[in-house]
Amino acid sequence: MIKNKLIHKEGFWVLVVMAITLLAYLKILHFDFVYWDDDKQLFNNYYVTLFSFNHIKHNLFLERFTFIPLTLYSIVYQLFGKNILIYHLLSLCFHLFNVYLFYIVIRKFNFSSLVTVFSVLLFALHPLRIESVAWISEWKDLLFTCFSLLAILVYFNWSKQPKKRFIVIYVMLAWAAGFSKVQGLLLPFSIILLDTALNKKINWKLILFQVAIFAFVLFSIKIKTYYFILALLCLWFIYHRFFSSKIKIKATYLKKWAPLVLILALIVAGFLTRKIWFWSGEGNASITDRFVYASYALTFYLKQFIFPWTQVAIHSYPSVFGIALWKQWGLYTGIWLLMGLGLWLLIKSNWKNKWIVFTSLLFFLLNISIVLHIVPIEGRLIVAERYTYFAYSGLIIALAFMVEHIIQGIAFYIKPLLLCMIGIICFVLTYIRVDVWKNTETLFGDVIAKKPATSFAWTNLGSYFLEKKNYTLSEKYYRQAIKLNPVDVQNYLNMALVQVALNRNEEAIGTLSEGLEKATLNDDKSMFLVTQGQIYAQQGNSKKAMQLYNQSLHLYNKNYKACLQKSLLYANDVLFRNIDSAIFYAQKAIVLNKYYADAYHTLGWLYLLKGNIPQSKTYIQKAIDLNPFMALAYNSRGYLSYIQGDYETALSDYTHALQLDSTLLDIRKNRAWSYFQSKQYELAVKDYQLILQQSPRDIIAIINSAFANTYLSNYAQAIRQFKQAAYYFPDSAVYVQNLGWCFMQAKQYDSAIYYFNRALLSNPSLMNSLYNRGYLYLLKNEPEKALHDFTSLQHYYPQMAESYFWIGESYRLLGNQSKACSLYQQALSMGFSNAQQAIQKYCKNDMK
Repeated sequence: MIKNKLIHKEGFWVLVVMAITLLAYLKILHFDFVYWDDDKQLFNNYYVTLFSFNHIKHNLFLERFTFIPLTLYSIVYQLFGKNILIYHLLSLCFHLFNVYLFYIVIRKFNFSSLVTVFSVLLFALHPLRIESVAWISEWKDLLFTCFSLLAILVYFNWSKQPKKRFIVIYVMLAWAAGFSKVQGLLLPFSIILLDTALNKKINWKLILFQVAIFAFVLFSIKIKTYYFILALLCLWFIYHRFFSSKIKIKATYLKKWAPLVLILALIVAGFLTRKIWFWSGEGNASITDRFVYASYALTFYLKQFIFPWTQVAIHSYPSVFGIALWKQWGLYTGIWLLMGLGLWLLIKSNWKNKWIVFTSLLFFLLNISIVLHIVPIEGRLIVAERYTYFAYSGLIIALAFMVEHIIQGIAFYIKPLLLCMIGIICFVLTYIRVDVWKNTETLFGDVIAKKPATSFAWTNLGSYFLEKKNYTLSEKYYRQAIKLNPVDVQNYLNMALVQVALNRNEEAIGTLSEGLEKATLNDDKSMFLVTQGQIYAQQGNSKKAMQLYNQSLHLYNKNYKACLQKSLLYANDVLFRNIDSAIFYAQKAIVLNKYYADAYHTLGWLYLLKGNIPQSKTYIQKAIDLNPFMALAYNSRGYLSYIQGDYETALSDYTHALQLDSTLLDIRKNRAWSYFQSKQYELAVKDYQLILQQSPRDIIAIINSAFANTYLSNYAQAIRQFKQAAYYFPDSAVYVQNLGWCFMQAKQYDSAIYYFNRALLSNPSLMNSLYNRGYLYLLKNEPEKALHDFTSLQHYYPQMAESYFWIGESYRLLGNQSKACSLYQQALSMGFSNAQQAIQKYCKNDMK
């Protein structure tokens, strides 16, 4: 009964912890993506956004230790796109599920209620969890921990009930843990450690099995692995079927060690041949340097566990090596002596729980070891708080036992108060720190505030503001990044793009030249050249641009961007114009990069220019499939619908394009004109107003808005806009004519005639002015003046049948009906069918 009550209390407090954890992290649901791996791993990763068997295969074989997260990203993306709420909601759910799993796991050890609840509290709310929970890119931590905890639970069941199904499930979970994050590879060794601690003896069969599982996960994507396993199974079968009774292996050590040595040899061979090398790491570091790195990293993780007050997302490698590194960080190597001394004193103590604490500390050391740089698996950061998500489990349990030992003599009711106090501290630290991950600006702003010399943070902020088209801030951050890290040539390229956006082309060319001097790789040099070519092409110097594009391809013949720029030059420049050549280079760009959406889009336009609508649609749709956030591609698809008379579909695509990028005026003009053509004049006016806010002298927007306002009977606004156009272009008789037309629609005939007069003074042959002024003279019962205008109209446009009709009308009003009927007949014979009605009404006697 007491035990049941105790379990009930544990369950209640765990629920409280989970509720507090939910509250601490709830605001991440409103956070944005972070332009630090979220873009590269998720929505800018074609192997994620385009779900297909080939892309799954690519992620399995080339991104193997993040295969599970990438596949899950892809599934969620297909269902929800870039709905950030879903991704953060799943992160939070994963973390809460891990908290629950951790609780279930440690219950298996029958720890005291205090140790259990305290451990769950720290696992859920330790501030170093924030990176893994608030950063979408770190589903890796959440998933590999989830699979590892599930695997440990299966191991417990397996140890009590050795059934085959548990073995199968365990192997699957071990594989999933390793293919979620490289740290998950250590799961089999964690099981060995736990089994040894629980049973207080070494189980050689278990060790052999777990090492075999490790080797299997490590080599599972290599087809030769399965041949090797099959060969071993065949040998085992043959031995037991035919030779087990005849051949007796008496040497017990051979039975124990031979398989283990064989598997370890396989693993070592894999490392030596780099078949299982994870990634390059800090290439210039020697073994002794790595020892210093490991010392610093271990010190950092231990310190941050106890004192997590100051956190920062980026911890860069030191800029020195060898003796200089030892002078700077040599003292950190003492951590190994302190750690060894602490473990030795623990073993020598009389504390009854010393072996649990010892095992917990070893569990931490084991699971953090893979990111201590002894094996070169991490090349960007020397330490990262997210690496502790699973490894801290060992430290958490060890600390829980130490706390229990220290406070065992105090009153019972004080213990819950102590837990509450620690919980409040963790909650406050987490709740405050999580705001840093709100978006890219807050994250890297925090890094710069704490470590202003971190060039990576300045670079990322520069790229973030470049993406947001805030070029002034972008330039500021890139300039500082270049100052801190002048050898990072990508900063020069991005700085040049900013300067081009700010219309400082000459300065941009200078920046590119500076970057070109510092670049050491041909592909980098090639990009500098092609970007310079783009600037010269924009300035109209197409010869220089073509020269640079050719030079770029000569340096690096796989530069697909250079091919596309050549295509655009052949398509748009008068000097080089050749649509077939443009198509050739756009296709070549696609051959070099089959995921290059810009090339597909360009190819679609080129086929449109050749009048091949079906082919144009195919390529533009492919561009959209590859990049669903490409506003220009939706604009092009909308235009294809527009020219086919499908205004509704065109408007849908234009609207979606503007949702993706509302700053593109050409798309808004296209949508406004489609509204105009479909007689949705109010919506057309709204779009033209937005265009004029950004470009007040856009004459097309002014004129079309004025026409739309006229059709809406907003005559005052229309007249103001027509006058504005006439003011901007005083030599244009057409704009003055438009004013006359507007006054005519408003039935202000004298004003209309005034502006038609002005238009005809500039251009006496202006058809609409002659016609409309003549018509107005008829309305005012001034047929002599009308006759003059319509006669002039006939003179300038003798094939215009309508002019003969109106001359006839003028003669009829002047009393010359015979002349009028003759002209009606001529107008009818030339195809003006409306003359028939006038003949029937006024020319009956003449017809007889």
